[in-house]
Amino acid sequence: MRTRGRAVELPGLESSPPASVVQLASQAAARESARRAPWDAPDLFPPRPDTGEYGWRAGGKAKSCTRDELVARCHAGPVDLVWTPDEPRMVPPAEVPWLLEPLRRRARGDLRFNLRVDAVMLLAGVAYLWQWGARTQPLYLTMFVLFAVVPAAQDLWAVARLRRSFAYLAEQAAALRYGVWLGARRIVATYFVAASLVAVWAAQVVVAAQESLLRVNPRPSILAAGLVKPLARQGEWWRLLTAELLHGHWLHVGMNLLSLLAVGRLLEVHASPAYLPIVFLFSAVSASLASLYLSPGTTSVGASGAVMGMIGFLAVLGYRRREVLPRGFMKSISLSIALTAAAGLVAHRHIDNAAHLGGLAGGVLLGLAYASGRRGDDEYRLTPSRPSRLAGALAGAALAAVTFWTIWLILRVRLQDALGWA
Repeated sequence: MRTRGRAVELPGLESSPPASVVQLASQAAARESARRAPWDAPDLFPPRPDTGEYGWRAGGKAKSCTRDELVARCHAGPVDLVWTPDEPRMVPPAEVPWLLEPLRRRARGDLRFNLRVDAVMLLAGVAYLWQWGARTQPLYLTMFVLFAVVPAAQDLWAVARLRRSFAYLAEQAAALRYGVWLGARRIVATYFVAASLVAVWAAQVVVAAQESLLRVNPRPSILAAGLVKPLARQGEWWRLLTAELLHGHWLHVGMNLLSLLAVGRLLEVHASPAYLPIVFLFSAVSASLASLYLSPGTTSVGASGAVMGMIGFLAVLGYRRREVLPRGFMKSISLSIALTAAAGLVAHRHIDNAAHLGGLAGGVLLGLAYASGRRGDDEYRLTPSRPSRLAGALAGAALAAVTFWTIWLILRVRLQDALGWA
């Protein structure tokens, strides 16, 4: 015989959780949201249009379609973002599970085309080396390594990974997210340093342009402000800094500017604008000192030593913050170091490897000093202290002074010729 008794109420137990439990849960959710990387934020991409349930965007143009048409588009052509009824915003196509297979087929086709291009480049390079042999210019050897050998190796590795899993596509989606977030960050110090290099190169062109602006004889400006080792040892120590702002030709300054803009953005975004002039100047001095004592018989110019210092700083930062930074961050930094080393080995007669090594070491030392394991308010970015901000301002002022001094040294050559100064 069953009896139905009165419900027993125990003190302290309620049908709904107490307010303290709800508060703890909300705090945990807030902490989890704060730990989410900013490039993984749900609102990184624009909202999906109201024109249709499915659609895609490529090259800045958006088009609505059916689900089958979206699958066909991902297989046939490039797609930047897509939208579906499951997501309130546009997302990379590799984040939609039922689009992975058409994306893999598309990626395989693209990689096969890239491999055919790589084969042509490799054959052309090998034929050139076979024809000219020891007379091959070091610059051409460097370009062969950078634009033929390295892309072929990367494409072969991508094909192998794509056969095993969808990890390659997932990395492409993650890289897209990070690239969109990184490109939207505002940078200032990088453009300031780049403007210094452009201003000094403009002075070199004004002083030594021959027949046209594309034919520049850098010898007068290098003698005036480059790292001429005997003059530096005789007391002209300012050449340790001015030499980093000079360049030998258009390709030299162009490649260093591109490297500076790419590496400088990373340093500003993940460190602070205050650190960039500090790292640049310190690495410039360490690069010049290494060149002065390890390669005493050469004359050196170029900002690559300082750029290598920025890469060394980022390498330490990336390693110490590897748990929160993107997975491809350290891979790109390591690849930059490896490519620079490869170019230095191929064209060692024309590339100052001692300066590259000295600049890299200087950046690593600063990274060990600033990029400590202690987390700041934002774990994806170093939080500079007040002394660091002051040091950054002083370093920026010093860089401006060095820039004006370098330009004056270069233009003084033309004034001496025009006015007959001794």
